[in-house]
Amino acid sequence: MNTATLPAGTTRTDAVLYDAHPRMFRNAPFLFIVAVLSIALAGLGIIILMVWWLRCLSDRPTILPGKAIWRHGLLARDTTEINISSIRSVRVNQSVTQRIFNTGTVSIFTAGDQPELRVSGLPDPQRIRNLLDHDPATS
Repeated sequence: MNTATLPAGTTRTDAVLYDAHPRMFRNAPFLFIVAVLSIALAGLGIIILMVWWLRCLSDRPTILPGKAIWRHGLLARDTTEINISSIRSVRVNQSVTQRIFNTGTVSIFTAGDQPELRVSGLPDPQRIRNLLDHDPATS
């Protein structure tokens, strides 16, 4: 990760524990195959794949010691930063195909019944849960 893409308030010395975009094929392989096949039929698949690819590029969760950062957007950017010490629970949802391809939806709860943050299609969601449950900043 170059310095230009580091989250605000982060220096090169901070250890990045997790940094990835949601995955297209691994998250929804059947939809991906249908979109690729529809390229030959009507060209509609190209539009579907481009929109899907841009949506995947627009989400980027990063976990650093002591905080989780979620950046959303390509042109306009929305950034949510959560201190790991304020996280009440982390929920991981995976369908059968997501379990096969090791992707899933991660929901982070800080207070209340609604998740503070929910990101779909992330690779290795159990690792994310483990990183957020065991704050390395306090270890």
